[in-house]
Formats: sequence, C-alpha cells, structure tokens
Amino acid sequence: MSDLPRKTFTVPSTGHTYCYIRIPPSSPTRSTIAFFHGFPAIAFGWRHQIKYFADKGHGIIAPDLLGYGGSSKPESTSEYRTRVFVGDIMAVLDHERIDKFHGVGHDAGCHLLSRLYNYHPARLLSLTFVAIPYNPPGSHFDLDAINQMTKNLIGFEKFGYMRFLASDRSYELIEQHLESFLSIAYHANVDIKDDNFYPPGKLEAWLTADRNDHDILLDAEESAAWFDAFRKGGFRGPTHWYRGLTANLNEEEEKADLAAGKLATEINVPVLAIDAKPDKASIPGFLEGATRKHAPQLVVKVVDSQGHYPHIVSKEEVNEALQGLISEVDS
Repeated sequence: MSDLPRKTFTVPSTGHTYCYIRIPPSSPTRSTIAFFHGFPAIAFGWRHQIKYFADKGHGIIAPDLLGYGGSSKPESTSEYRTRVFVGDIMAVLDHERIDKFHGVGHDAGCHLLSRLYNYHPARLLSLTFVAIPYNPPGSHFDLDAINQMTKNLIGFEKFGYMRFLASDRSYELIEQHLESFLSIAYHANVDIKDDNFYPPGKLEAWLTADRNDHDILLDAEESAAWFDAFRKGGFRGPTHWYRGLTANLNEEEEKADLAAGKLATEINVPVLAIDAKPDKASIPGFLEGATRKHAPQLVVKVVDSQGHYPHIVSKEEVNEALQGLISEVDS
C-alpha cells in the first residue's frame, strides 16, 4: 500500500501545490470518492478505505491537505482560510476531470467537506462525516464557551488542547517530541488519550515529559508513512488550521457569502455520520444532533469501537457502511 499512486498539481490562482493519491475508476460508470483527512494525519491514513473501494472499481482521490505531507505549507495563517481550501481542492478535482463525487471527511476534513458542499452543492453525490459533525458556515467559534459546555456535560474541557495547538510555538514542542506526540495522538488506550490529550495542559505535559507508551493504533507501515511526512514537513502548517479556527478567520467572509446567497445551507444529498461507541470524552448526541438539523437525509452508523479513529479501528464496519451509502446513491 505504500506505493499508492500519487500525483501533484499546482493551483494557478494560489500557487499551492497539492500531493494526492489518485486512482481512476475502472469504468465510466463507477463513481469517484474523495477522502479528506484531519489532524494529525495524511492522505495515507485512508489506506484501508482506498484499497477497499479501489478494488471495487471506484475512482479515488485523497489529497494531503494544505500544510500536510507533500502539499504546500504556507507560512501565513491567512492562507488557511476555507475559501482558499475550497478553491484549491476544486481546482485539483477539475484538473483530474472529476465532476460529481462522494465526499468523506474525518476531523478537520469534515470542516472542509462541509464547505465544499456549501460552496459547490451540485458537485457532491453524498457526504460522510467520520467522528466530527457537519459544520455550518458563518458560525462564530467561541472556544471558552465550548469548553465550559463540555465541562458541564462530561466533567472536563474536552477541547482544552486547542488552545495549545493554536499557540505560536506549539509546532516546535511537537516536532521536538515527535514520537511522544504520535504515542498520545494515536494511543490505543482510549482512557489514556482522554486523560492526556484533551484537557487543558495535559498534551503539553505529555510532550514535555517525552512520554511514549509504545501502544498505538497505527501499524508499522502507517507509522513509517506518518513519521516520514512529519519529519519532513513539520507541524507549523497543520497547527495553522487551529490558529485560523480559534481566531475565527473565516467568519466574516462566510457571513458575507451567506448574505450574498453564495452558500447552500441545507444538505439535500444523502449524508452518513459514522460515530464510535461512547467513552468518557464523548459528548452525548454531538455528531448526530449537530448534523441532523442541516441534513434531513442523515443516516447514523455507530461502530463497535471507541475513540476518534473509527476508520482505522473499525475499518471493516466503516467500509461496509460507506459501501451501503454509495451503492444506494449510485444505483
């Protein structure tokens, strides 16, 4: 799987170069699926889904998103705006002559998938959100209020880690303790991750202690690809996504586009939300509740595992759920 076919394309309007996995469909009648990773991942993190659907003849495109892997890593946070993301990805899709496609996102990739639909609803055949819900455009992100809400619901500030990641020097600490960061970001023990990644100050403490339990979800091939990508590219680009989020970098632009009627606000294609079984960091009803109010055709699949990475831990269940959705839409 490490030899997945890759291509690059430089978007003329921004100068951003994207590296992406690309497998053409086996025939003109087979649809294409676009996979959008989150933090702290790369396109290769979808390898279990890529192989499954490529073997069934589907076209595949899975980019390293801006700041990640083999793609460009602009230094300015202003480059990491949703208008930029959407324009870049649509340029890559157009370059590959992909018109309509099924979109699948995880983590921050769900935010990108949301905006791809908002700005280009006619291009999406279906949407699948893994672990993180649909995010409506023009929303104000109040990290303090969200953390207070999670503290009231589950007893601690689940998104406390975002304050650290959005800080100016978070990437330096992560890069200095890369193995330690991998060990907590992908820890196989959900309780250990819940205690040492999410609450305020815990991620920095883990890294500063250079703790490494050597108990991760990734196999040897996935780990090697991850280390190769982030040793070369670092974490300044990926953490810019959090700087943009906490600074509400997109709020004014998106509100202006909403007022101008440039954004679709209700999802009128089939939507699948894939969630894991509850653990102590789970927010009750979060994935379904936040998505259903905007997606009347929502179907929810809860897989038989816990944690943030159902597409890795429960890959067979995730693949089957995706296959069910795609087969129904394509028929």
